[in-house]
Amino acid sequence: MTYAKKVSEILPLLQNTEYIRNVGILAHIDHGKTTLSDSLLAYSGLLSPSLAGEARALDFLEEEQKRGITIKTANISLPFKIESQTYLLNLIDTPGHVDFSGARDQSLRVIDGAIIVVDAVEGCMAQTEVVTRQALEELIRPVLFINKVDRLITELKLSLKEIEARFKELIQDFNNLIELYALNNYKQLWRIEANKGNVVFGSALHLWGCTAEEMIEKRIKFKNIVEIYQEQNPDIDYTQIQKQLPLSKSIINMIVKHLPNPIQAQKYRVPNLWSGEISTEMGQNLLSCNPNGPVLLYIYKNVADKNLGAISVGRIFAGTIKIGEEIFSLTSGNYDKIQQLFLLMGAYRENIKSLPAGNIVALNLKNPRVGDTLVLKNFEDTIPFEKVQYETEAVVQYSIEPLHPRELKNMINLLESIRINEPNLKITTNEETGETLVSGLGELHLEIIISELQKNGIEIITSDPIVSHRETILEKTNLITINSPDSKNSITIQIEPLEPQIIDLLTSGQVSIKMSKNRRKQLLQKNIDWDEELIQRLFFCDNLGNVIFWLEKNLDISALDNIPSGIYQTLEKVFRFGPLIRDPIRGLKVKIMKVSIQSEISQINFLPLIPLIKHAIIESFHSSKSAILQPIYKVQIKTVPSYIGIINSIFSQANGKILQIEQKGPNAFINGQIPVQKTFGLANVLRSKTSGHVSFFTFFSHWEQILPESVMIDLIHKLREKRGIHD
Repeated sequence: MTYAKKVSEILPLLQNTEYIRNVGILAHIDHGKTTLSDSLLAYSGLLSPSLAGEARALDFLEEEQKRGITIKTANISLPFKIESQTYLLNLIDTPGHVDFSGARDQSLRVIDGAIIVVDAVEGCMAQTEVVTRQALEELIRPVLFINKVDRLITELKLSLKEIEARFKELIQDFNNLIELYALNNYKQLWRIEANKGNVVFGSALHLWGCTAEEMIEKRIKFKNIVEIYQEQNPDIDYTQIQKQLPLSKSIINMIVKHLPNPIQAQKYRVPNLWSGEISTEMGQNLLSCNPNGPVLLYIYKNVADKNLGAISVGRIFAGTIKIGEEIFSLTSGNYDKIQQLFLLMGAYRENIKSLPAGNIVALNLKNPRVGDTLVLKNFEDTIPFEKVQYETEAVVQYSIEPLHPRELKNMINLLESIRINEPNLKITTNEETGETLVSGLGELHLEIIISELQKNGIEIITSDPIVSHRETILEKTNLITINSPDSKNSITIQIEPLEPQIIDLLTSGQVSIKMSKNRRKQLLQKNIDWDEELIQRLFFCDNLGNVIFWLEKNLDISALDNIPSGIYQTLEKVFRFGPLIRDPIRGLKVKIMKVSIQSEISQINFLPLIPLIKHAIIESFHSSKSAILQPIYKVQIKTVPSYIGIINSIFSQANGKILQIEQKGPNAFINGQIPVQKTFGLANVLRSKTSGHVSFFTFFSHWEQILPESVMIDLIHKLREKRGIHD
């Protein structure tokens, strides 16, 4: 069946919010997300059952098919009939690889339920815990699919009792995550229990699956399934088990029975995602998912399009969006007119004229931004949705340049175009050295970006991977007074390390200078015991984890409410390049104690003070104890037990720390930490020394001071020389 024909079935269902389910598939890499998606597409008639598990239909990008991994999130709407009622499943398949986790993190905002896929042999892995925690923090209700059950039979050769024990162990491990991360109201309600029917056991590759309840109803014993796999026939026919226990039917039944529709979900999700007053008109319409109220739309991704430039995709939380309406961006402050609306079906899209609340829509915008909240004209004062917290940071970068200098402008323009669709991609130009630095979540992420440039005809010269460090101070400074060159202005500043919990709030985007003052005050008071006046005098903060307080008593606090946005942008540049190695500054609490200027302080022009603030920060690094911070990865290595010793030796030589070794079935899993700098090329070394019997996964963990001090000093000298820093 073609997508176009299927869309004709879907359009009438978009109006019936009660029977809509917005669901994502989440898992550790290679646990079977996209294979499960294939199964659901086959069940709905969009894919031949013979291709399900192999087609990877939602991995439709060339790089995804070539590499065999999911890089972007993919949307598709699937109609399913259960008894006499037709339901619409808005499905999002998400990346499992950590280098593409930013796309997954954003997708969580627009779904209400999640199918967590777990490999029956490997169990709950590092990314399983990450995605489950993130889903629960977004108040997304989970259900569980224990996949690759065939491996328990064919590889581990477990008995029926051992298989049953393994299922109980997997369910308990997952419930431990719910107990750890779910809000108190949902710890018990969302527990996974076999007799509830909120867990399916099966094999996505072989297209069968069932709940415990379904096996009882159909009078099928697990012994029958085991016997099929125990046949000594390389060409086992799974047709019978597929007919008796069709996986997709079990998954759909579980979704309908246990995952909420948008009306149900928004009642408890909106107060957690939106900081506006629930008693207002907008608040009440969001809470009820009212299609007749004012429009509010959250943009979670952008898709590149040759003709339109970019198509933005988002969830309608309130109102009905229509072609011709004027909308306002609460992020950029720009107005736009809706020219086209689309329903996405994987790589295919269908033009539509309107769409009500509860649905996922695509539209063409002039200035698309991931994480934007859109409203109709006349609702410009609406509070936007809270920012999505990204799981990892962009800590790996390349210095790049075009082979032909004439292509420099084209390269920069293309990078900016790519960045629209890549929220975790950072592009900076060092004004002193002229370097173009491209930062991403890992080597693979940056490889994909470079590949995009090359596909567009730009030949690129890249450096070896570079680690992005952070510069900071470790102790409180004395008062620092800086005078302007003409001695007409002066500023006195004191700087100290910022509290770690506030750094986390800033770097995760939970607190920003752009949010309402009241909301910022609430979040800060909740997390630290700063007094109210100090919070009121917060002058600046950034997503690197720095703050500036204006403690000059002669300035009325109200003057801090009317600072032009250009001042903030200029201050951001102050912290972007530190004085030691020109890497970003992190964790500074800057307190402006005294200001002496020509004009009245009550009518202060902040712009001339910024160079003085910059000089004071530079002075603080020279007059107090400063440090370079390096990024640390969490590492999970999968291998066979006989190679543990070899891997341990290689890991130790790379300054890594082994934290845990455990065996699951035939495999050993090694968990540890390692400096990002030491991971470049490490996967190839491990594969070489283990004859390929290793999988290597990394996840950003934290920033750590480089020790001993002699190593840090050597690094500073090396980088300063390399980057041509002479001041």
